[in-house]
Amino acid sequence: KYMELNFEEIFTNTSELNPLKMSFIQDTGYFKDFVSLLVDLSRKMTEEDTKDLLFNKLQLNRNTFNENQYYQVATELCVIYHVYTLNKAYFNYEKVVRDDVDQKKGKQPECTTKTDEGFVFNVEAKSPERNTEKIPESESNRTYVANVGRADTKDAAINQFNMLKNDLESCNENIEVLPKKNDDNKLKDYLYSAGEKFPTKTNDNEVNVLFVSLDTVHEIQEYVNFLCFNMGLFTKSSFADIEKYKNVDLVVFTNSYYRQRNHDNINGCAWWLNDGFNFLTFNPHTNFKRKEKALSYFASNISNFNKQIECYRVPATPETPQDLLDSLRISSFVKQQLEEKEGVYLFQKKESSDA
Repeated sequence: KYMELNFEEIFTNTSELNPLKMSFIQDTGYFKDFVSLLVDLSRKMTEEDTKDLLFNKLQLNRNTFNENQYYQVATELCVIYHVYTLNKAYFNYEKVVRDDVDQKKGKQPECTTKTDEGFVFNVEAKSPERNTEKIPESESNRTYVANVGRADTKDAAINQFNMLKNDLESCNENIEVLPKKNDDNKLKDYLYSAGEKFPTKTNDNEVNVLFVSLDTVHEIQEYVNFLCFNMGLFTKSSFADIEKYKNVDLVVFTNSYYRQRNHDNINGCAWWLNDGFNFLTFNPHTNFKRKEKALSYFASNISNFNKQIECYRVPATPETPQDLLDSLRISSFVKQQLEEKEGVYLFQKKESSDA
């Protein structure tokens, strides 16, 4: 049963920085859409879980505000709500799914659902912690990009970055590309953590899914590259221990962090994954082919551009290495195909000056 709440009273004691309070005061759709989500999800949550979500995780009724915590929880909710909307025989919120794991807090995935078709999906969600300091306007056009995978030598790393920089800046004249540290260890940690929460033995109709909620299209491209290039986590020469995440069948990258942070300047609903950008990557270290029906069902129930991106060709000169082109495919597709050619904006709204 939905727990009745007096938000006007709750927001009296809530930090002015909380996005839900700001939306409530401004009477915008962000808060209204959240309430719709909450009404649905609370039917499958205990009153204790609902209170914990609102007053601890989302920090309502608090005069302090932790931005990183808020957006990590908000992006988790986007994932949980999407899974909840699948045709379901049952839905469990934060329940242990491994037989060899006790009920210790932190060892359960975000949720598990069984669809009417008999498919079971165990779902975990992660989002990187951010530097929340405001970026000076003089640096707003800067994009920090890591190398594609791990280079064998320092010189190779420098050459690789310079090629990446030239290609990215040629796609978008409004950005300045600068180097940043490779964060592939973060993704490794997400995979390890999910692997500890997911069942190690599953049948053909059960799939373990890790969602990673990210910011810009360049960051999504970067994280996909962490999986697929130069000792990437989904390659045979992975720099990590494959045994620790071979039970993660699928990784879904979303831009829900971007859409949450910029909810007043996007098309569609910030809480609804199908209004945003999603990209699916299957783990070759699992025997995922035997789960083809379950994976196809899942893929068909979340908007994604995997097929279009697979067929897309990055504009480039003939001498540009194919590996480099492949490492730019997603970011180029979004900017040059979706936005410029098709007028589809899944990140920011189209600027009025471009209309």
